[in-house]
Amino acid sequence: TAISVIAVSAIALIGGVAYAVTIDDPNGRARYERIVDPMSDPAYAVRVAKWEDAFEELEGHPFGLGLGTAGQVNELSGRFRTVASLNLDNSYIKVAYEQGWIVFAYFAAALLALLLTMAAAAIRARSREIAGPAIGAVGALASMLVSFYTGLYIEGLIALSGWIVVGLGISGLVTRRPRRA
Repeated sequence: TAISVIAVSAIALIGGVAYAVTIDDPNGRARYERIVDPMSDPAYAVRVAKWEDAFEELEGHPFGLGLGTAGQVNELSGRFRTVASLNLDNSYIKVAYEQGWIVFAYFAAALLALLLTMAAAAIRARSREIAGPAIGAVGALASMLVSFYTGLYIEGLIALSGWIVVGLGISGLVTRRPRRA
């Protein structure tokens, strides 16, 4: 308990000092204010405009516009330029754009179910050797879910390392116990 109190106090102290130093700088203060109001950030506003354009193109297409109409495949071999030809900056919207809202809902539900199931199994793991990698895999999957919101990290080699960590973490949870003779 004492270590936790000291750690929280140190984090609060460092954060307070960083805030006090930053508050005098108008540029630094504006950057922190944009965290609370992201629409005041020009880069985020551009992303939201791209997303809204993608939603408009998706209207009338309940099953999406087809695989390869967004992301790297469209950049390499797309026949037509669309809103999604440029970087959509959101993996979830890419799934909805290509495959529709129903598939997006199943995709999001499956990822959340995997995260929650893996977290519960990691807590109930029978040994530390299994629980450690499983907890790490839960953290990796959680960070991937957040990253999917910020860019097209769902395709290509960039996604592979995260899925390898998730696979290694879950492998100990799904193996059967050896039978005693």
